[in-house]
Amino acid sequence: MAPANDVGSREAAMAPVTPPIREITAEELKEELDNMSATLAVELRSTICDTHENCDGSCSGGVVQIPPLIDTSTNWISARNSATVAQPSSATAQDFPRDSHWVDQQDLSHYVYAPINSSAGDIRLLKIKKGLFRSDVVECEVVTASLDQKMSYHALSYCCGTAGRTEVMLCNGSKHCIQPSLNNALKAFRPSKYQEYHLWTDAVSINQSDKAELSEQIPLMRRIYAEAAGVFVYLGEADLQWSLGLDLLHRFAISQQHCEDRWAGESSIGGVLNLPAIEHPSWAQYFKTFISPWFRRTWILQEIALAQKATVAVGRYLVPWKALDDSVRLVSNPSMPTVLLVLRQPDHSAIHEGWIAFSTIQRIMQRNGKPKLTLSKALRDTQDFHVSDRRDKVIGVLGLVDDKTGELSALSDYRLTKAQIYHKAAIYLLRTEPPDSTMEIAGLQRRNGPADMPSWVPDWHDRFLNLSVSTSRKKPSKAGGKTPMCVWHVEGDAPYPPSISVLGLCRHKIIKQGDSFHPSEQDCKKSNELCYSRWFASAQDCLRGSNGLIYDDLEDAFARTLITDSPMIDAFQKMNIPNIQAVAPILRSPVQQLEEMLSARMRELWKGRTEKNIFSMMMNMTYRRFAITDTGYMCLVPECSEIGDEVAIFRGFRVPYTIRPQSDFTTDSEGMEQVSAQLVGDTYMHGMMDGEAIEAAAQRRSRAPILKSYIHPLARSPLAAGIKWATGHCANQQRLAKLENARKEDRMRQKAAIDESAHGIDDSKRKVKPKVDEVGRAMDGVFKAVDEFQAAVLEWTKGIEEINRALEERATLTRALEARGILI
Repeated sequence: MAPANDVGSREAAMAPVTPPIREITAEELKEELDNMSATLAVELRSTICDTHENCDGSCSGGVVQIPPLIDTSTNWISARNSATVAQPSSATAQDFPRDSHWVDQQDLSHYVYAPINSSAGDIRLLKIKKGLFRSDVVECEVVTASLDQKMSYHALSYCCGTAGRTEVMLCNGSKHCIQPSLNNALKAFRPSKYQEYHLWTDAVSINQSDKAELSEQIPLMRRIYAEAAGVFVYLGEADLQWSLGLDLLHRFAISQQHCEDRWAGESSIGGVLNLPAIEHPSWAQYFKTFISPWFRRTWILQEIALAQKATVAVGRYLVPWKALDDSVRLVSNPSMPTVLLVLRQPDHSAIHEGWIAFSTIQRIMQRNGKPKLTLSKALRDTQDFHVSDRRDKVIGVLGLVDDKTGELSALSDYRLTKAQIYHKAAIYLLRTEPPDSTMEIAGLQRRNGPADMPSWVPDWHDRFLNLSVSTSRKKPSKAGGKTPMCVWHVEGDAPYPPSISVLGLCRHKIIKQGDSFHPSEQDCKKSNELCYSRWFASAQDCLRGSNGLIYDDLEDAFARTLITDSPMIDAFQKMNIPNIQAVAPILRSPVQQLEEMLSARMRELWKGRTEKNIFSMMMNMTYRRFAITDTGYMCLVPECSEIGDEVAIFRGFRVPYTIRPQSDFTTDSEGMEQVSAQLVGDTYMHGMMDGEAIEAAAQRRSRAPILKSYIHPLARSPLAAGIKWATGHCANQQRLAKLENARKEDRMRQKAAIDESAHGIDDSKRKVKPKVDEVGRAMDGVFKAVDEFQAAVLEWTKGIEEINRALEERATLTRALEARGILI
């Protein structure tokens, strides 16, 4: 047996020392990788035993032959890879496991939390004690420390899971129930023989049943993880076969460190690295790493992004975070057949999700030391990450956000409901960031749960299944005009206002719409062709039976609408898909099916980029419908839109929105209309994406005139899912002329007032001028007297100088006479 003395030494044992980075040949690299495999196999012998910590399983003695894990050479030295082991020296005949059965036999009380002063920066740390048997319960001493004391400690990052608290640990000699995932994580990083260390973990260091303490400690988590000496990341349990994946991981990491700048010109990295065949089990073990739910947990983003140093545990194996990160960078190289390798794995869907999540983690970690994220950016980046408490979708990312005003600390209050936290976050976003960036991801289109929030408040827990219109377009959208100002207002001063008022244009009613495409797991596997072709056919049917469309070339407008009037964009990168070629084999069949359905005119329009445009169209199909309005426009509307919904364009907002009126339009004395409505979702409206409606309305050529905002309460409950859309409409040309005359009269009155003010100013000038002249003359006299005084002083100074010269001459003559004895 070869026990390591602490976590640091165990990590070092499983991280073969890499020589200083230098330019090496392919042969030298291959030799170094083979030596690493042989050395790593020896170092891993302390993980074999299921009974003792750091034991190779031959507790009774003997010689163990340990071949390299990935043997690409037949020349490994058996003598070097042999180890004679014996019963653990720290174990005696009197030793016995202090496991859960032993704990049950003891008369132990349950651990009781003592109060803690969170405002002073106090936290609880666990001093983890060493273990001899793997079944030993985790024992620790709970101490209170202040972050201002700069005490050395580590922090734990793990996925708690949904299991109950079925395991027990000892805190200050008392029992404390914890979840199995935390129990395994603590054992993975338990000190083995010598050094004991302090550890912070949320489930034990914070009294989870005290909501007040929880709300006070959560804001400290940024400091806790940023100031920790290191962060321990636990990915979950793994069998001994994962050692093959660990070997492959180190091969990737070492190669990336040595040759990062050389891979760009290589057509096949695998050949250069002499990697094992794709059938080798090491590939499956390596990719199995990314199945861990840790990678898709929201809380881990701030925990790992703030870490000064991180160590990863997979079962009994430890590896530096940098090695894992370097391995992913190498495997993500375009020359590596990553997609095909992933698709060969049984759990390729889960592996793909974990791989994409790791890419997001890498992006956020690259911002370390740079300005922190905005709240909307943090929430968007973490949309695919999971939480067990829906409130944590917001609270869990606050440590990544630049909170200059301190307002966001109010959101980390677990005494609030999910709806209240999301509501407060939406109000904050509307006030501090462009409102349309929040509205684009809100609406009924992204609601799966109960309607406990206004429709303009994004439900951050629900995944954004379809791309927003502005994201799916390469060309910037400016439907609300060129002005960047979004005109909106929150209704009332209540902490959770039910409505907001928006200034814009309305009255584009949906009169026809096609089928929706809502993919399911079954659809994706068995009937993609049917789903895509059915959507496209229904869109064609809508177009054929429509009259009064405003477009001169219907086929061209239809083709542009399907791809949001953009060529194939970088949406694959936005969806973390490497390139079209990578996914083409997967989607080849539906692409061919749709290509056959294209008309001759569309084939001509899309000539040379048909496949790219079909890919773009397929993305736009997802969770959307093709629709036509009563004003003759083609649209791509949210899946949940209905006949009778209206498309609205709001000043300063990038894209149009589909709304669902909840009341009749009402008109005030000036002919302006207003309506209360629910937000359905963002919409593509062909011919209205570049500010045409706003410009036309300004010139009085629009079918729908400029809107005016009205603010008064709605007859709704405090959390009614409504938006008050203020609209305007002139009943006829007579009323329009009346309003124009009123504006002219206002301008004339203003001009008259300005002229009157100017006349008064001229009179004042005439009255003041004589006095100003008199003062000027007086000042001239003063200046003349000063000049005369200065001349007199100059003359007096000259006289004084003459007297001084005379006195000096007299003194000189007197000294000369005294020297000759004439004067005594």
